[in-house]
Amino acid sequence: MIFLDTCIVRSLGLKDSSADLLRALRAVGERVGIPWMVTEELVAQRVISYRDAHDSAVAALREVERHTPWDMSNQLEDPDVERIRKYWTKMYGTLAEILPSSPAAMREALFREANVLPPCKKAGKNKTGSRDAVIWLSAVEYAREHPEETVYFISEDHRDFTRGSAYPSPMDTDVSDLGDRFQHLTTLAEVVQRFTNPAKADRALSREILGSAASSHAITAAAKELTTGTEPILCATSVGEVGQEVTISAARSFAPFRSTLHKVSNVHAYRIGDHEWYTADAAWHLAGVAFLDEAEVSAAGVTWDTSLLFAPNAEDSRVTVLRHDPPQPLSAAEFEAIDVEATVAERLAPAVIQFAKLLDHLSGPVTASRGIPRAYEGALKRQARQEAIQRRLASHFDRPGHDA
Repeated sequence: MIFLDTCIVRSLGLKDSSADLLRALRAVGERVGIPWMVTEELVAQRVISYRDAHDSAVAALREVERHTPWDMSNQLEDPDVERIRKYWTKMYGTLAEILPSSPAAMREALFREANVLPPCKKAGKNKTGSRDAVIWLSAVEYAREHPEETVYFISEDHRDFTRGSAYPSPMDTDVSDLGDRFQHLTTLAEVVQRFTNPAKADRALSREILGSAASSHAITAAAKELTTGTEPILCATSVGEVGQEVTISAARSFAPFRSTLHKVSNVHAYRIGDHEWYTADAAWHLAGVAFLDEAEVSAAGVTWDTSLLFAPNAEDSRVTVLRHDPPQPLSAAEFEAIDVEATVAERLAPAVIQFAKLLDHLSGPVTASRGIPRAYEGALKRQARQEAIQRRLASHFDRPGHDA
């Protein structure tokens, strides 16, 4: 288990290559954890920064209103602290698993702060360090409860945790019987050196693998799972009428039908254990349907930026999404280039026909739909009507007493 201290996670950009490498280690079976106390501290810092920024914005608006001789309509929404908290908790959860801290570790941490026992300390007249003690004791407790694992405690906080060569009492007693199963590393670079070896990346091969049908299928499946949520998704949409331009719509949800590789960048190769792995950033153009307000359905397209892990093996690439950004709408040119409407029409045709077959007659559209050309809709309706008539005639002549 790789345990990350607060300072290590804080120094990471959650979209940089080091963070993606940690995600890659998780994807291939190495456990990377953040103690609960680390997550709470990091999320609290984000919440406080957001709250302070919101207060400053409100004060600035009031000042502008004070100097404006007419009524102003500018208003700022109330701060949504819980939404911010949930967002950042989720983001840190993509980097590592969040490990709970036991009540015993918390009690011991408070005891050490009260008695100024390392890693707790005095700062002037105040006693501090209970949070540091919870983090330290969580790593020690995990090592004791998992004797089959080696714990790598990663922290560059030399003042509180030392450099790992000699610990003050009672920290020395905490790890005295753990031996080599408790390893203290002071930088993320040491983690990279310990768990990976650099290799040479074949960029042409990476593009060939990511451009394959198997990768497209894997990305489409991943997008269905990862882009589903409560946040609206902005999509490029079209009503499928002649002369109608592609528009940007806010969708309640988006269902991708097909993904097309747009570009690949930042390709890196590593040997992790006995296997070679690639990481890369890739942008995808997704075609599908968007579910809009008032039960409207529209052909839609988005661009999706991802960070990927995959094996340099065209037969078994095992493409995994390590990180992704929220989908963004395609441009009109991109929308046309991947032929979104044809993809949607082809995918929905069997479903529309089967739905029509359940009706004895078609008196009109059941729900508003956008993105399938009207001529195509008409052809589907005519085909459904003809099949319904044929079924009725067949049923009529199959009755007893009727001749062919």
